[in-house]
Amino acid sequence: MIQQPRFPKKKNPIKVGLESISPTIRSNLDHLARAFERQAPQQKRESFFMRPMTLLLWGFITFLAFLAKGFPANEMAKHLLASPSPGVTISAESAIYHPPLGVSYRDMTITAPTNDGPVSIDLSQARGNVDLVTLVSGKPRYNFDLKMYGGEFKGRLRRFYRGKVSHLKGLTTRPIDLSTTRKLTHQNLSGLMNIQTDYTWKTGMEDKGHGVLSLSIAKLVVRSLNMNGFPLPPISFTHVHGTVRMKNGLGHIETLNADGPMAHLTGTGDVSLANPYPRSIVNLDFDISLRGELSKIPLPSIAGKNGASIHLHLSGPLGSPQVTLNGIVLPR
Repeated sequence: MIQQPRFPKKKNPIKVGLESISPTIRSNLDHLARAFERQAPQQKRESFFMRPMTLLLWGFITFLAFLAKGFPANEMAKHLLASPSPGVTISAESAIYHPPLGVSYRDMTITAPTNDGPVSIDLSQARGNVDLVTLVSGKPRYNFDLKMYGGEFKGRLRRFYRGKVSHLKGLTTRPIDLSTTRKLTHQNLSGLMNIQTDYTWKTGMEDKGHGVLSLSIAKLVVRSLNMNGFPLPPISFTHVHGTVRMKNGLGHIETLNADGPMAHLTGTGDVSLANPYPRSIVNLDFDISLRGELSKIPLPSIAGKNGASIHLHLSGPLGSPQVTLNGIVLPR
């Protein structure tokens, strides 16, 4: 029987390295290992904020349940109709509260006094809410949506410096139908009007702010002009555009132009705001150049102008100004 050759068994180099460690180092490593084995696993500590956050979450859920069932929502919405300033009254046919911080009204009427009696603005629907995120920053933003006279006006109101300064910005998303405003303007008008405003004021000094107001009217027709009781033919304008810049409550007309097939109009003047706004004082001048058939109408001439020109001057309260046509005072 042939005997197989034997080869020396190869030793593990890691094991050889461990065996070469001195007894003192090996003893220290064994002692350290036994210390870790005896140490009990640490219990996971509860976060310092965990308990308060749990309570806040539970309170928020309870508050939502309270809103859904027992909160006098509509009663609070009606309470918000309290008069914003002396002499101004606000009423609505219905008031609805929308959680968490929203209200809406239907058939709302805002009435303000003027020298010639109260003036009312009718809104078919008004809705507003508070942006919750802005409350954290200390600069709350109130969003609003107003539907009136066939149009819609959307915007936002922000308060800064702990409510000492307010900023209003808004525009019409659907034009206002002037044919439905006869009760408000006391004029027989038609056309589609768009408004855009950017206005800032200090609390309690709403009539002393600064900003810009711009408006445009498409297909404007004025049918209520008369002279000494004699009605004038309707005057139509294809497009009207105007910009008023406010500073410390005094508004100056930067641009006012209107052009149409029968007349061309330019305007200048100033508006001094008052509270309530129908009591604002206007001092406006309009120059109208008549065209076509209107230019043949005999009108009292103005010095330096022919009889085909009309000069209108409006003065007095905004709600009921005095109108002068070519120097002749027109009845209201």
